[in-house]
Amino acid sequence: MIPKQYGSEQECCKLANATRQFVSDSVSCRLQEFQYHRVKAMNELVVPDMASLEAWVKQAGYGSWQCDQCNGLHIDALQELEGVVDSRLFLEPFGIIFSTELDIRNSTVLAVAADLGRLNMTFPTMKLFLDVVDDGTPLFVMSQSLLTAQGVTYSQFANYLESALYAKQQIIAECKELHYLFNGDESNEAGDVAALRRENQLLH
Repeated sequence: MIPKQYGSEQECCKLANATRQFVSDSVSCRLQEFQYHRVKAMNELVVPDMASLEAWVKQAGYGSWQCDQCNGLHIDALQELEGVVDSRLFLEPFGIIFSTELDIRNSTVLAVAADLGRLNMTFPTMKLFLDVVDDGTPLFVMSQSLLTAQGVTYSQFANYLESALYAKQQIIAECKELHYLFNGDESNEAGDVAALRRENQLLH
């Protein structure tokens, strides 16, 4: 039995339907407003600092961390892979540099050097080169930059990060397949280092 003050059953149904419609319209309006501000924020040009860079990496679904040894933002997705020494995002006045260094076997330096042309052509957005020093193991460096001096949107950054991660994972997999990467149990590495130093001296 419906109390008289609420009217007939038909009127109560109309009132309930109107209430539901009002709530539905309100929720829909709030969702549209939220989506509008979200899209606006994603498409807003920003000159990122380290805090916004870290927030964008997290928003893209990746982990990162900073250490007290450098000014870079370490990216977990690559940092934890076998053969990777460091994988970091650096902020420069002109933009962002995403640099990843691989520890390669001394005995494969010449093979890697000969393969650089092919790799650079296969991955044209990436700058690939060897970093060989006298007092350390050789490094295979993968670097990609994004200009941000005039501002960049989150969407542009996310696309840059995703494409760079994918390309670097492909390169790492190929280096592993070709046995370029140092695996930590090479018995001849000390001799290889000495031979490499002598070879560098002859070249220079």
